[in-house]
Amino acid sequence: MHRLAAIPGAADEGGAAFIEQEPAPVLLLTSADTDLLTIEPLLQAEPQLLGAELRGLNLAALGHPAVVDHYLARTVEAARLVVVRLLGGRGHWSYGLERLRLWAQASPERLLLVLAGTAEEEQGLAELSTGDPALAVALARCLRVGGPANCRAVLRVLGGLLRGEAVAAPAVQPLADPLPHDWRNEPGDRIGVIAYRALCQAGDLELMGALLQQLRLLPGQQSPSAAASSYHRRAAPELRRWHLPAPLRGSPQPAAAPPALTLQGRWPAAPAACT
Repeated sequence: MHRLAAIPGAADEGGAAFIEQEPAPVLLLTSADTDLLTIEPLLQAEPQLLGAELRGLNLAALGHPAVVDHYLARTVEAARLVVVRLLGGRGHWSYGLERLRLWAQASPERLLLVLAGTAEEEQGLAELSTGDPALAVALARCLRVGGPANCRAVLRVLGGLLRGEAVAAPAVQPLADPLPHDWRNEPGDRIGVIAYRALCQAGDLELMGALLQQLRLLPGQQSPSAAASSYHRRAAPELRRWHLPAPLRGSPQPAAAPPALTLQGRWPAAPAACT
């Protein structure tokens, strides 16, 4: 079973919460919850991508040196491959990186890959890896773009490294910006739904799908379509080409209240929603 969520722990007298997480051959320690949200369902559906158990944790849970030491002793010690993805420079998690480098250098069977969340830091962080820095850069670029295809490529490479295979650096599969979702050529007035790009990068599309379904049930001929973008000004020209109005920050008070929408179900916490 792949457990990628943060695992609650017990607090010591100083208030640091120790993390209790079962060991696994592969650990993913990341500053981005998007990585965990994307990879967990992929491994549940396609465990052969990696071929081994993986545990994941947000680095925010490892902010205290004592917590880092405890986690290394209880969880990291049994791992063979640790992947760290850091949003920021080396100084954002310097103690953890130093301890992981010592862990990796203690045995030729251990491998540490340090991936950057930003292009500016990718070379400096990649060189902290005990594996090929060029491979770390390529993996970092795949995760920065995100999406299931890029995450599959990353998992295949990690699986190959575990098996001792010679692996090639994966090529990034670009995502369009804006990125159409459930785009249909339907009659009627167009309704545009703009969502955060991170939802598509994480494959977290359940809420967007439910919203489009409900919009299609409104009286009259409606043609709802959705797109995801990292920045609405960049999306505006493309939306006009698709014959949709540009995203608006606000609108005048309508003469009559629109029909209410009721979304059934419970939704996981995610960086919300449509603009």
